[in-house]
Amino acid sequence: MKKSLLAAAFVASFLIGAVVALTPAEATGGGAFNYFPSNGWNGYRVFLSPAYHGGANKGCSGYVEDGLTTGAVDIAREAASGWGTDLLNRHYYVRVKMGVSAGLKVSDSNAWGADMHIAMHSNAKAKICGAGASYGGTLAIWEYSSQIALANQFKARIGPSSPGTGDDVCYVASCSQYPTLAELREPHAKAAYLEMEFHTYQLGVDWLLDRTWQWRIGWAVDKYWGYPRDLIY
Repeated sequence: MKKSLLAAAFVASFLIGAVVALTPAEATGGGAFNYFPSNGWNGYRVFLSPAYHGGANKGCSGYVEDGLTTGAVDIAREAASGWGTDLLNRHYYVRVKMGVSAGLKVSDSNAWGADMHIAMHSNAKAKICGAGASYGGTLAIWEYSSQIALANQFKARIGPSSPGTGDDVCYVASCSQYPTLAELREPHAKAAYLEMEFHTYQLGVDWLLDRTWQWRIGWAVDKYWGYPRDLIY
């Protein structure tokens, strides 16, 4: 009901010329970018939370997962407004927050009123840059059973495009070094935690740097909320 009312309000305001569209990529305080759909908002807010560990997570060919403007941040910004049918083109209001701790990002997500909170990382293990596809894969992690359906969508939409064969949906304590994760435990929004391939083998790095798959994040979001559309690029 909430989203129906918001959508109706948007249509009404559009008809009387009252909608003011933000610039698609508007820098805000605290290291954030907001993306507002000037072609009509569907009423949902999606918060993208790329990894930040101080720039220490490095992989093959100098790839840095958690740079201030590279790695997961680049992927998040492509997912928001990039190649193909991205989140912006699917009519979501998107915020990308970078350069701060997970706790601060969750606080911002909650204060902003996010409907979905997506933590975005790439994975790591012993570096074998020449490894084959069996080395890698994309993981969608859940902590509460209510998060499994969303995790399944991310695996189904992103996994087939990544080179690794080890795609999985898994419980946090069974596939990470932590028994719990703040970005699954604390958001008020629907939450997902993605480990998008491994940056410790070259096939994974090549895929992470490719700009033509990030639209799949929006596809997963659409499918989770039951939109009857398969806008796949």
